[in-house]
This record gives sequence, C-alpha cells and structure tokens, in this order.
Amino acid sequence: MKAKVFLCLLFITMTLSNALAQTPKVPSLITNEATIITNYSVFIGGNITDSGGGNITSKGICWSNTKQMPEITDAKITSNSTGNNFQLYVKCLKPNTIYYVRAYATNKFGTGYGTAISIKTLSDEDGKVSDIEGNIYKTIRIGSQIWFAENLRASHYNNGDSIITTTNEIYEEEKPLYQWPANGDDELVDKYGRLYTWYVVTDKRDICPCGWHVPSQEEFTELIEYLGGDVELVGADLKESGTKNWMAPNVGATNSSSFSAIPAGARDYTSAFVWFGKSASFWSSTNNDTDDAFLYSLDHLNTEFIEDVYSHKAGHAVRCIKD
Repeated sequence: MKAKVFLCLLFITMTLSNALAQTPKVPSLITNEATIITNYSVFIGGNITDSGGGNITSKGICWSNTKQMPEITDAKITSNSTGNNFQLYVKCLKPNTIYYVRAYATNKFGTGYGTAISIKTLSDEDGKVSDIEGNIYKTIRIGSQIWFAENLRASHYNNGDSIITTTNEIYEEEKPLYQWPANGDDELVDKYGRLYTWYVVTDKRDICPCGWHVPSQEEFTELIEYLGGDVELVGADLKESGTKNWMAPNVGATNSSSFSAIPAGARDYTSAFVWFGKSASFWSSTNNDTDDAFLYSLDHLNTEFIEDVYSHKAGHAVRCIKD
C-alpha cells in the first residue's frame, strides 16, 4: 500500500514538474552596463539568459526620460544581431538628461525585460561635445553659429558602422567611402583629425554627432560674412596663430575667431597625402557637379579663405556645425 502511495505521489510530482517546465513564459535577460555615454548617445545592450521556450522574435533596448520602467511602447531600438548577447548605439538623446534604459526580448508568449538602469547624458553647456566614439571636441560660437573648434576624428558613422580606410588608389572606384588619419599617420589623429571622401561626408549614416552636421556652402558663406566678408583677409581670423603647427610664415594668423584651424593637409585620390603643415581644407555638404563638391581652404602663405571645388574622391577635413 505504501509503495502504491509513493508511486502515486511520484507520478503527480513528475507530472507537475513537466507541466511547470512546459509553462509558456516570456524571455529572461540582463541589461548590460552602459558604456561611452556622450551628450547625445550611449552604447548599451543586453544578454538573454532564457528564451522562455519560444523563439526570440525581437530584442533590443527601450528607454524613457520620464518612466523609470520603460517599455517597448516607449522609445526603442531593435537589434538584428544573432546570439543572445547584443550591443546597441542609442542616439539623438537630449544632453544633460537622465534616462531610464533596459533591454527587452520578445517571444510568442510576450516580452521580457532586463533590469532598468539610469544614465545621464553629458552637458552641452561647457563648450564641448562628444562623438560616437567618445572623442571630446571643443566648440565655439561665431556669430549665430556654433562650430567645432577641432577637426573631426571619428572613424565610425553615427549608427556605429566603421568608416574603412585604404592605402590604394581609388580614382577608378565609383563612390569611395573612406577615411584616413591626417598625413596617413595615426599618431596625428588626436591633434589634426581625419580626412574623409565627400561620399562619407554626405552619407545618410552621418559622421557628425547627433544635433550637428557638415556645414553647407551657405553656412560657410555666413561665417565669412560675419568675419567681415573679405575672403582675402578672413583666413587670418580662422588660422591658429604661430608656427607650432603651421609651416612658417603662417602669414597674418591671429585666430581672433577661436576657430583654431590647423593644417591637416589632404589626401589625393591617387593615394598621395599632400600639403600637410601648409594647408587646411574643409568639406562642405554642397555638391558642385557629378565629379566635385565645394570646400574651403586656408594656406600658410596668405590670409585667404578660399571657396573651391575638389574631387569627391579626395580626402579633406571636416568641421561640424550645430543644427
């Protein structure tokens, strides 16, 4: 009799265990620690620890600056990566703002969430801004415009995709998307920034931080007009003074605007780096024709700020301007 009771209880226990094991449930996951928090963005992800017995149909990050427990009905971004661990770039946030962020994953039974964490974006008010990689840039107000006071250094688009580089000649490529360290030397990037083809500059993935963009021909014209309008003299106001970074004689340079232009040179589409130490040239977003676009350049031998056109395939520096 006792044996029958024991077997009966064992059967019931196993049945309940199997039932519980087969009970439909939403995924379980962890919200990973946030990294590279900037004025407008953050890198953050999640790790799915249990799929819940169903295939994962969606996963990503959701966030809110008002709700401490954000849901997928709030702002969200979806990951297309394979595997349980994922990392995402959340962009276009507001500066100097607290956000509540958590990972989510969805299966046929519903959506599960990781623990909500709070992050605070950096402030714009200190005259600095960060790019997607965490590079910090000084900014300067000139008239009604706010400009980077340094050359862009990013080697990633604003969605996290890499901007590749090459040592090859690219004149036969149709729309080359490349970047190079100034003068081809990685050790110069912190000071002189990178050189980009115009196709990178105008790519829809964006290279300036969220809230910033590559200036147009009209915006360069506004800068010139504010500084007096004489293109033969304006260069003096824009060039860093002295010959520490510029080759002598660096004619007339006063840097009265604090734009602090330095001579990163350029990269010709034939693969040669040219004019380093002698010239600073900045892409505009404005196209000229099928082969070239407008840029603006400074030289160590004069005080001119020249509008010119140059091949889309060449590499020039970028100064971002605030939206």
